[in-house]
Amino acid sequence: MSSKQNFNLQLSTLKKCKLGMVVLASLYLTACGGDDDNGNNGNENENGGNAAPSIVLASSDITVEQGADITLDASGSSDPEGESLTFSWSGESGTITDAQASTTTVTGLTVGTYTFTVSVSDGEVSSTSDVSVEVTGPAVKTVTKLDTGTMQEPVSVYFDLDNDEELMLTEEEAETNSDWDVAFKRTEVYLNQYAETPVTLYFSGNTDDFYNESGSAVVERFINATGETELAAFESYDGIVPEGAQFNGDSEKSAIEGFYNYDFATHTVSANDTAFYIVSSDSTYAKIRVTNIVQDGFGMASLTFGVSLQTAEESVFSAEQSLLVDAQGCTENLYVNLDGMAVADAESAWDVVIPCENALGGFQIDLAGDATALIGNDAAASEDGVDPELAPYLSWKANTYEIRAIKEYGDSRSNYGWAEYGINGGHAMWPNYATYIIKTAEAQYKFQITNYYDVDDSSSGSFTIRYQKVLGE
Repeated sequence: MSSKQNFNLQLSTLKKCKLGMVVLASLYLTACGGDDDNGNNGNENENGGNAAPSIVLASSDITVEQGADITLDASGSSDPEGESLTFSWSGESGTITDAQASTTTVTGLTVGTYTFTVSVSDGEVSSTSDVSVEVTGPAVKTVTKLDTGTMQEPVSVYFDLDNDEELMLTEEEAETNSDWDVAFKRTEVYLNQYAETPVTLYFSGNTDDFYNESGSAVVERFINATGETELAAFESYDGIVPEGAQFNGDSEKSAIEGFYNYDFATHTVSANDTAFYIVSSDSTYAKIRVTNIVQDGFGMASLTFGVSLQTAEESVFSAEQSLLVDAQGCTENLYVNLDGMAVADAESAWDVVIPCENALGGFQIDLAGDATALIGNDAAASEDGVDPELAPYLSWKANTYEIRAIKEYGDSRSNYGWAEYGINGGHAMWPNYATYIIKTAEAQYKFQITNYYDVDDSSSGSFTIRYQKVLGE
């Protein structure tokens, strides 16, 4: 072989070796995994073989009710080389509490679907991942079988609107418990006044079509109304209370109030003879009113009752008689036996008492411990006489009783606030689907009573309620 041929052979061999080295290098890089265009696939790249962080999300799809906490969590992310990581969250809406934290929260989202992106970096390369957040409106929640026992053995049922649960409490325990919001006991509905922030309500005024212009129940409207027929109106009401509107809670009040008028200009007191009360005591009903007051300074020298009596066997009141109570120079409280039409003493049978203060009668009338009274509209409904069959169902008040806000500040045309009794001649309770806004320490809720009877066996005193959290209050 000539020297020239030998030189060409060596050159050809060298070229092949170089080509082989290139191929081997390419194969090596492929086997080790080169970076993609974004440098975030966790493989080696031109930055000294550094792999991108691996993102681990606590959840990539989140669904919450509007107003609930929304947490974005990438704290499980890691770096293959063990490098410390930095985080950066971004989103199209809402407010991210701390965009540089591994775990953060988002506020200010309305109903809709949103995407939030987290970028995780080790200082040289980064990875990204998305979290989808769906925000729904508060659901209308319905609770059945809030069973308040029987007329003979009534029980109180306590419900926590904030946590959607019935609480098993005795009446004594309820007086020191702040968790319950609304309670039921037969036809009575209570708000929690023992909580650090007492529960209050506002009546929406939505019941006008259940009553006519004179304030009487429209019987056909009541009979045809059901929870289903009234649901659309409940859902469409936004629950926003007018600015300056008053919320009211339950409170205490004396049964016999308003029996006198006070003139602030002259500081004189006169009898309010249009206010009357029906007192139940010792198997006798006494319809009473104060017809005259003789004032002496800051007390009463005397007081005259108008009294009409009805025994348990009768159904109408007798003609009114006058009963004078002389308080001038008294040394002890003045006890009055209404059915005996006489002033008695503490050891005898008595029905009402007037306190003796500074040798005069105080401007106060209290019931005996075993006496109760019908007042206001309840008394007016039995003005001619107490129906013996209806008597157990009437709203008899003890001397000091709690005002139920749902009745006192609800529809004034209703004796119960949430329902009417016996509108078709029977003894049933008919809801008027009054919608209230109940305010707890945590939120406000639209609230409605839709049934008083068990959904399975129709027994009375088993409430069905529905409620929905109000946003934007």
